[in-house]
Amino acid sequence: MYKRLRNLTVFTLILQMTVSFSIGYIQPTYAVDEPIVETNINLVPEKKFDNDGKFKIALLPDTQVYAVQYPEIFNDQTQWLADFFKKDDIKFAMHLGDVVDGGTEAEWKNATAAMDTLDNNKVPYGVTIGNHDLSINRQDFVKYFGKSRAQDNPGYIECSDNEMNSVYTFEAEGHNFLVVFLDIDATNDELAWAQTVVDRYPNNPTIVVTHTLIGPQREMASKPYTYKRAENNSPEQIWEKFISKNNQIFMTVNGHDQGANNIVRNNDAGSEVYQYLVDYQGSTKGGNGFLRVIDFLSLFFTISSPK
Repeated sequence: MYKRLRNLTVFTLILQMTVSFSIGYIQPTYAVDEPIVETNINLVPEKKFDNDGKFKIALLPDTQVYAVQYPEIFNDQTQWLADFFKKDDIKFAMHLGDVVDGGTEAEWKNATAAMDTLDNNKVPYGVTIGNHDLSINRQDFVKYFGKSRAQDNPGYIECSDNEMNSVYTFEAEGHNFLVVFLDIDATNDELAWAQTVVDRYPNNPTIVVTHTLIGPQREMASKPYTYKRAENNSPEQIWEKFISKNNQIFMTVNGHDQGANNIVRNNDAGSEVYQYLVDYQGSTKGGNGFLRVIDFLSLFFTISSPK
């Protein structure tokens, strides 16, 4: 429906740089037995951020092991975000799901305490639900990270009726971005809800966050991960029914599978969609405190309706 207009040379360079500068942050107190390939970034803040064509988003993948065994690492991650999101020009943070592991009350309390740091410091963020966050009727996720909490976050727009999906906006370098958090194995009704939101914001470049979408080999599974019922959609179906149909969606992010990978796919309009998998839970102490930051450099991105 929409035609994406942009400087292709510049935009391609941006995403090449994004891959190169997707940095894992590690807390210095958590040593590892073997060298980490990724390198820590120089945290000296730039003096001016507005109108420099640059900004960042932060990805906080699967914290489930921290919630059980190492809440201090989870606390340090969110404290780092609170300390540096303004200094490092981070416009939005995205939790990729599996907030907890076994869903015990102690785990949810550990996770809540860690995420309270973002709330208390007005860090703009959203959370997607992972398979380890499920419970009967998913009431624990709703209780701790549903609408009652989400609606106070900067940039909040709305939640779906079941509170498993949410949408936010943030502004960066003259662009108003949309971030859609989708339920794992989103149903047709949930995709329809997401479509109504996207339709209301047709000129907003959009990022979709869901717990599982691309896998370790950059593949998209043909079957739902969590449920095998007809109303749940597989990653492949979510791509076909929703992501590929909306030209304003230029990026997807997910966790779930151990590792970090990315691929560029073309949507139905022939435009590139940049897809990222980020999950460090298999590393020392459940991830060793890593999170990922993506830089956007000299961004030119507009969307217009066809005449």
